Amino acid sequence: MTSKLQVDNIEGRTTKGSMNITEGSTTTPIQKGLIKGFCVFFKQSDNTFGDTFNLSSVADGGTGRVDYTHTNPYTAADTYIALPNDGNYGYTKIAPQDLETTSCQQTSHTNGDSLSDTVMASAFGGDLA
Repeated sequence: MTSKLQVDNIEGRTTKGSMNITEGSTTTPIQKGLIKGFCVFFKQSDNTFGDTFNLSSVADGGTGRVDYTHTNPYTAADTYIALPNDGNYGYTKIAPQDLETTSCQQTSHTNGDSLSDTVMASAFGGDLA
């Protein structure tokens, strides 16, 4: 026999925004394990982007740079992480100093460390304000 739970909203019984999942002897707060925002791609060649979540804007910030603006801010710049990806064979980053509660910037570099336009993407996780 299988069970099926169908609900439209879930909230914590004791604290509205706090729910946990227990697996074995480990308890994890649900909100700590959720992706809080993302951009599936941003093509600098034509400034088009794919699906986004919790981003009010995604914009070309110049050669090799994309600027993300979060719809819902994070509690502090050091309470969230960015998981960037790009189409270059060098590296991409969102440096800690480039994280603000409401925005951040991603840069893409070639193997020779030059900024380079490409297709970029990023996901964000952490504590929302």
